[in-house]
Amino acid sequence: MIQNLLAYSLFFMMVAGCTMPQSITQEGADLFEQNESSKTESPQRDKTHGAATFEITPLTFAGQGDTFLEAIGRALREADAPISHRYLEVGNEAEGLWQGEALHNTAKTTLFLQPMQRGSAQAVQVEIDAADPDLSSPDLLAALEAASQPSAAKTGAPDVEILFVRARLSGDNMWSFDVRLDHPDTGWDDYVDGWHVESADGEILGTRILLHPHDTEMPFTRSLGGVALPAGAASAFIRTHDLISGYSPAVLELPLGEAVVTEQYEIVR
Repeated sequence: MIQNLLAYSLFFMMVAGCTMPQSITQEGADLFEQNESSKTESPQRDKTHGAATFEITPLTFAGQGDTFLEAIGRALREADAPISHRYLEVGNEAEGLWQGEALHNTAKTTLFLQPMQRGSAQAVQVEIDAADPDLSSPDLLAALEAASQPSAAKTGAPDVEILFVRARLSGDNMWSFDVRLDHPDTGWDDYVDGWHVESADGEILGTRILLHPHDTEMPFTRSLGGVALPAGAASAFIRTHDLISGYSPAVLELPLGEAVVTEQYEIVR
């Protein structure tokens, strides 16, 4: 009987030894924690994280000098100077091409756009909460397409002719420009309403806004002074704009490296 009790006691001690907690090394503890944490579902990445939001506002103009270019000029006068002010084209021929200007600031970008050769009456202002947004965003392009007026007839190509430009160096990288233009102004409904000076990468360095038609004095010359060019700039470019057809697709290049006179421009250094 005693032998049987001893045997049973020995058996239960062996079983208990097999089920007693075993010591866990630090390496084992770390592995345990990793395994446990892996069971927790990873947070889903916000698919909209980093995507800029935007707001599109149609622009309307009263005429008599209240124009697309003047709206841009007014925005420049009423706000702090942008970090960058650039000419741009948004979209493509298939989806619709928009032309305009971008005012880049530290925390936002303002676009002034109008459909190419569709008349300035369809212009829009786009506020984007990013300093350097993706302007090829499908969402932005779709919103612009929805904002356009498909019933508007396409106008003819811009027909402002640059007859002659005189560019004069007036200080360290400071230039003035006298631009002689010809355009079949018909009055307040269609006239050349301005031109600007661009750098090689599209930065707008200065704009001459014309607030009334010049149908009785064609061709005519208007000047713009105090234009600061980037140090070492080899060229400047003139782009025109008319009230109906918008920006000229082509620009006139002015090589500024040396004094020269041609049939279309004079560089005075």
